Amino acid sequence: MRTWKFLGHPLAVLCLLVASGCGVTTRLAVKNSGEAPIDVKVSRGPDSTTFSAVAAGTTSDFEEVEWGDFDGVDVETGGKTSKVDLTAEQDNTIDVAADGTVTVQSTYNEENEYW
Repeated sequence: MRTWKFLGHPLAVLCLLVASGCGVTTRLAVKNSGEAPIDVKVSRGPDSTTFSAVAAGTTSDFEEVEWGDFDGVDVETGGKTSKVDLTAEQDNTIDVAADGTVTVQSTYNEENEYW
């Protein structure tokens, strides 16, 4: 019975929200495999981040994002939108090919201070 009393406590609700995946972090970078600079917007619902003027043949710096979910993320570039799945708590490199095709490579980085 003490369990039910605990669940009524405000801190218990907070613990449940944290445990349910709210505010999960990951890191994103954009690799431009094309031949001209690109702008890329990565979004999930109202949350988004933009990588501006990523030069051809380069990869942007990683940006940390804290979203509730990383499935079905929209990647917009050059008037084209693609859906991709990212992996939480990993370094996700979004590769944009010259034809606008988008792929993702997720890598666990042991040196990352966030996890």
